[in-house]
Formats: sequence, structure tokens, C-alpha cells
Amino acid sequence: MLELARGSSYIASTLTPATLRAAIVEACREFREQYGADKVHIFRELLARSLEKRDNRKAAAVVRSFDLL
Repeated sequence: MLELARGSSYIASTLTPATLRAAIVEACREFREQYGADKVHIFRELLARSLEKRDNRKAAAVVRSFDLL
């Protein structure tokens, strides 16, 4: 899925907590707009797993704890 690859790449490239948060918000917002709010929680988990595969466990933990409401 293109959104997953793009989102995890964008999030992994962030340098500060503020840019990490902004990247998560943007990736989840774009996904929600395209696929609906009911699927965002699944996307969030897949995004976290993708970040773990990139050896970015810190960002994965932030993604998992992020409040999507």
C-alpha cells in the first residue's frame, strides 16, 4: 500500500518530536480522508510495524500511543 510506505518513510525521516507528531497527524489524516475513519486504527498498527522493520522502535511506539481522535 502506497500510503503505508510513504507514511513510514516520512515519519522515519523526522528529526524532532514536533516534526514526528506532525508527520503522524498528516499520514493518518490523509489515510482517513481516503479510506475512512473506521480503518485508521488498522493503518496505525501497520504503520508502527513498518517503522519497527526500519529499526525505528521509538517512532513506532509514538505511533501506537497516538490519539487519533
